[in-house]
Amino acid sequence: MDKKDTLKLMTKMGIDEGEITRRKEWLKFTDEDTERLTALNNIAQGYMNDVIESLYEHFLEFEETRKFFEDPEVLNHVKTLQKEYFMRLTQGNYDSNYIEN
Repeated sequence: MDKKDTLKLMTKMGIDEGEITRRKEWLKFTDEDTERLTALNNIAQGYMNDVIESLYEHFLEFEETRKFFEDPEVLNHVKTLQKEYFMRLTQGNYDSNYIEN
């Protein structure tokens, strides 16, 4: 899904900055939570490769997911995207750009 399609879907679902704020309130996700997650960023970087490798080792234990990742290029691409997502979890930016990804 490209950015244009993602934005179209977000609009259709009514997800804008106000809705994101409302959802954070519903989850009781505060600025302090953002600070805590951001403080973990350096630690997360140190564990990122091991966490993602372990995740995909687990996925590949199952025939259904093994079939999906038969092409090594696809597997490497997905791992790269997963690592980017993993790092975004602790970068402290949880606005519409975070939601788009």
